[in-house]
Amino acid sequence: MLVLAGWATRWREHPPPLLWGRHRVLRSRLPRPYRAWTRDDVEGLWFPLTMNLALPFVPL
Repeated sequence: MLVLAGWATRWREHPPPLLWGRHRVLRSRLPRPYRAWTRDDVEGLWFPLTMNLALPFVPL
């Protein structure tokens, strides 16, 4: 139950898909309510990998 509550909190604090996609692909800044999420994301171990995985989805 604790794990489910943690996942629910994480998804509530996650930016909407359109904002998240712009952040990943275009490297744009997120609005202020998501700054804590952005800080956690950038300081994470997998940040370089996840940022580069979004590049193939850039329309040519």
